[in-house]
Amino acid sequence: MRAFLAITLPKRIKDKISAAQAALINAGADVSWVRPENFHLTVMFLAELTQEQLSRVHGAVDEQTRARARCALQWDRLGAFPSIEQPHIIWAGASAEQASALVRLVEGVRSSVRALGVLDEDRPFVPHATIGRVRSSKRLDMLRKSLLEESERWQPAAPHTVESIDLYESRLSAQGPAYRLLWQSRLAFG
Repeated sequence: MRAFLAITLPKRIKDKISAAQAALINAGADVSWVRPENFHLTVMFLAELTQEQLSRVHGAVDEQTRARARCALQWDRLGAFPSIEQPHIIWAGASAEQASALVRLVEGVRSSVRALGVLDEDRPFVPHATIGRVRSSKRLDMLRKSLLEESERWQPAAPHTVESIDLYESRLSAQGPAYRLLWQSRLAFG
């Protein structure tokens, strides 16, 4: 099954991101918009895994989360990869009040899962939730303008506590991906 590890966002954060997304949609650009119920912070893509591999991944993630403290995330900006001037991926970004704790958590999880032979994209961790993927240059100028306006208008949300690393199954369909929560590995303390 296709799966990924993520930090699940609370409803109030999804609502905040969704409001900014709605303003961006009005630009009329050719963007594949992520459904708000699918907003999350990806920790690691796992691709296709067997049930046995999933079980081993669960154990490795549990081992990491049992030894880690909860940390707070603040959703404090909008942006795009590689840049707002050339947007391919539109995102809402988060900063951790204890940034090093979040990075250690994510790197610990990634390292433990890789040690099982599970490969992932070797990208640096940038805490964000993807809200859209640009498909073409149609009305890209309007999207850039709207993205700049919304990023200036953005007010940081009150921090929320990261309490677990969650495993989701991803099923692709003509309507887009559907995610199903399979399990949560709770952070031990904090």
